[in-house]
Amino acid sequence: KLIEETEPGKGGEIQITDALMKQAQNGCVIAYKFKGKRFDCGGAEGYIEATNFCFENFYKTGKAY
Repeated sequence: KLIEETEPGKGGEIQITDALMKQAQNGCVIAYKFKGKRFDCGGAEGYIEATNFCFENFYKTGKAY
Protein backbone atom coordinates (compact mmCIF):
# COMPACT_ATOMS: atom_id res chain seq x y z
CA LYS A 1 0.00 0.00 0.00
CA LEU A 2 2.81 2.44 0.82
CA ILE A 3 4.37 1.91 -2.58
CA GLU A 4 1.04 2.68 -4.24
CA GLU A 5 0.83 5.91 -2.22
CA THR A 6 4.42 6.97 -2.99
CA GLU A 7 4.69 9.73 -5.59
CA PRO A 8 7.08 9.18 -8.50
CA GLY A 9 10.44 10.86 -8.04
CA LYS A 10 13.37 11.51 -10.35
CA GLY A 11 12.71 10.35 -13.88
CA GLY A 12 9.11 9.48 -13.02
CA GLU A 13 10.18 6.37 -11.11
CA ILE A 14 8.75 5.33 -7.77
CA GLN A 15 11.62 5.12 -5.34
CA ILE A 16 11.36 2.11 -3.03
CA THR A 17 13.54 4.01 -0.55
CA ASP A 18 10.82 6.64 -0.14
CA ALA A 19 8.26 3.96 0.72
CA LEU A 20 10.73 2.30 3.11
CA MET A 21 11.34 5.63 4.84
CA LYS A 22 7.60 6.04 5.43
CA GLN A 23 7.47 2.50 6.79
CA ALA A 24 10.47 3.17 9.07
CA GLN A 25 8.78 6.26 10.47
CA ASN A 26 5.98 3.94 11.58
CA GLY A 27 8.55 1.60 13.19
CA CYS A 28 7.82 -1.27 10.83
CA VAL A 29 11.09 -1.99 9.02
CA ILE A 30 13.43 -4.91 9.50
CA ALA A 31 16.85 -4.63 7.87
CA TYR A 32 19.84 -6.88 7.39
CA LYS A 33 23.39 -5.67 6.87
CA PHE A 34 25.13 -8.06 4.55
CA LYS A 35 28.70 -8.57 3.45
CA GLY A 36 29.37 -8.72 -0.22
CA LYS A 37 29.01 -6.83 -3.45
CA ARG A 38 25.92 -4.82 -4.31
CA PHE A 39 24.91 -3.58 -7.75
CA ASP A 40 22.40 -0.93 -8.79
CA CYS A 41 20.73 -2.60 -11.76
CA GLY A 42 18.24 0.22 -12.31
CA GLY A 43 20.22 1.38 -15.33
CA ALA A 44 22.32 -0.12 -18.09
CA GLU A 45 25.67 0.75 -16.48
CA GLY A 46 24.92 -1.04 -13.21
CA TYR A 47 23.38 -4.00 -14.99
CA ILE A 48 26.45 -4.38 -17.20
CA GLU A 49 28.72 -4.08 -14.15
CA ALA A 50 26.77 -6.86 -12.40
CA THR A 51 26.85 -9.06 -15.50
CA ASN A 52 30.60 -8.60 -15.92
CA PHE A 53 31.19 -9.33 -12.22
CA CYS A 54 29.23 -12.58 -12.42
CA PHE A 55 31.00 -13.58 -15.63
CA GLU A 56 34.47 -12.94 -14.18
CA ASN A 57 33.83 -14.36 -10.70
CA PHE A 58 31.49 -17.27 -11.32
CA TYR A 59 31.23 -18.32 -14.95
CA LYS A 60 34.95 -18.19 -15.77
CA THR A 61 36.08 -19.64 -12.42
CA GLY A 62 33.36 -22.28 -12.04
CA LYS A 63 32.60 -21.07 -8.49
CA ALA A 64 29.09 -21.48 -7.11
CA TYR A 65 26.96 -18.36 -6.73
